[in-house]
Amino acid sequence: NNGSVVNEDGTKAEGYFNSKESVEAVQFIQNLVKEGYTTVSPVEKGFETGEYPMLLSGSWTIADMNTNYKDIDFGILPYPVTSKTK
Repeated sequence: NNGSVVNEDGTKAEGYFNSKESVEAVQFIQNLVKEGYTTVSPVEKGFETGEYPMLLSGSWTIADMNTNYKDIDFGILPYPVTSKTK
């Protein structure tokens, strides 16, 4: 949906974080949490135990997964989208 939480150089959030597109994107992720598809914390532990089928995170999580959760066979994919968030 082309939302952004900050401007291109990362120095300003006003007008970006509270834009309609950003609010919709955050609401989408919040709904995933409310409906039990993911959680906010501790995500890695819930993912490791199988309590959560997916983990919403960023590329920084890959190193942690490879180091601390070696027994988990995991894959990586883009965030889910709907017709409203494309």
